[in-house]
Amino acid sequence: GILVIAVLIINSLKEIFENKIIMGLVACAITSISAMITCLPVLIYAFSSVSLVGVITNLLVSSAVTIALSLGIIGLMVGLVSPVISGGVLYIASFVIKYINMCINKMGSLPFAMIEVPRWSALIAVAIILGVFWFMLSCKVRNNMLKLKIREEKIIREGGRTLKWR
Repeated sequence: GILVIAVLIINSLKEIFENKIIMGLVACAITSISAMITCLPVLIYAFSSVSLVGVITNLLVSSAVTIALSLGIIGLMVGLVSPVISGGVLYIASFVIKYINMCINKMGSLPFAMIEVPRWSALIAVAIILGVFWFMLSCKVRNNMLKLKIREEKIIREGGRTLKWR
């Protein structure tokens, strides 16, 4: 979902959103939604529920996760030289991790955070995924056909010839 759906949508939206902060938030939301859609059948089948706050929670914690991981790696590397400095860096990282846990716990404890769904709805989720992939494939084919038509019109206008490969 992230590699196929999110990347294609984000690349097509880069021209629309000129502000990098807004584009970053949109990209994070699209990535979260794409990952959730592709994992939906498994989540429904395993837990018989769907999160309604997952995308918002991901927006709240995604930058913090990057910071926590970066501080963790820096702390481990610095620990090879100075365990005291490493302890300080990891102590700072612990505050970021506490923020992440707080966001997840607060959002997850909301009364509307999860809805229960029957297991058979996993089949509907599979159909949604297949529909999204079919739509993306049809848009790609349509885009390629338009490019080919524009190329042929340009060749005709310029009076050139094309070699047909057999």
